[in-house]
Amino acid sequence: MKTLVVLTLFILASFSNAFSEEKKLSGNLKITCYNHDKAKEIDKHSHLANYDFYVDLDNKKVTEIMEYQDNRSPAKFVGDLIKIDEKEFIYSGSIEDGEEDKRYKLEYGTGQEGRWLVLNEDLTTKRWSFTCLDYMRTISSSDKIEVNSKDLFLPNRVIIEKKFEGYLAGNCSIHEEGSLGTPILRHYLSHALQLIRIYNFKTDMSEKNIKYCNSNIATGFVYTKIPFDVNTTDAKVKWGDGQSIIIDSMRKNIPYSYGQLVESGLVDHNMQFHCARVIIIDTTINKDNYNIFFYEKKNGKHTLLDKGYREFVDKYCN
Repeated sequence: MKTLVVLTLFILASFSNAFSEEKKLSGNLKITCYNHDKAKEIDKHSHLANYDFYVDLDNKKVTEIMEYQDNRSPAKFVGDLIKIDEKEFIYSGSIEDGEEDKRYKLEYGTGQEGRWLVLNEDLTTKRWSFTCLDYMRTISSSDKIEVNSKDLFLPNRVIIEKKFEGYLAGNCSIHEEGSLGTPILRHYLSHALQLIRIYNFKTDMSEKNIKYCNSNIATGFVYTKIPFDVNTTDAKVKWGDGQSIIIDSMRKNIPYSYGQLVESGLVDHNMQFHCARVIIIDTTINKDNYNIFFYEKKNGKHTLLDKGYREFVDKYCN
């Protein structure tokens, strides 16, 4: 039985311009899971030097190579690739001669647990075998620069890991315990500003001039360049003198329709809501300059209101 794994990724792929669509890669991936020189003392294997996975995306093959510290020849296993995405890949084959084919899964992706699993025929988990430890698990491009696996499969995604570093005045700080400037709410703003760039929305709102975040039970979070009375009865297009970013969380496990958004000062500490709705308004450009976006909070997939959003919401937000 195997005992540990390391991952490094060699990618030869062209990147699609389609927004938030999963892309099909071609070429070869190298995924490294164990490296004796990187291993902490408690995790070292006295006999093992390296453990790598190579995925041939064109020929649908997975090759495992285990290298040893002594003079033994590397152990090699070749299986058939069944599925791969930004989180995991599944493959089949027999590890030992004469053994019938089995199915295996490696959770190699960025942010994944790194488990190596033996599967049943229906791809449910039969048993867990070992974990590809995160601090040794690396994903690298063909030029050996480490990458995030989400970026390989999700072009133009909202980079959820990117943080907004500026300070936000306003009442949003009361919604997050002991934290002036509200880190989570700043992160939401970072996501919205990325959508502005991705969709080339016309506005001068940016990291440099958004200074305020206000909210009450009925508004969601409202980000503006100037001080803003969140209790105003004005239409949304007038908020912030016609320039605002409004972010609402979307209910989990309820089919989407208008009225089923949580328009409130809710800070989603525990990712209870899969998606958020972002309304971006800038009537200083023209009176109809606004748009509505939906994005998925875990991986950064997104869509416009008018670009198949119902299918997107059904698939990612419920």
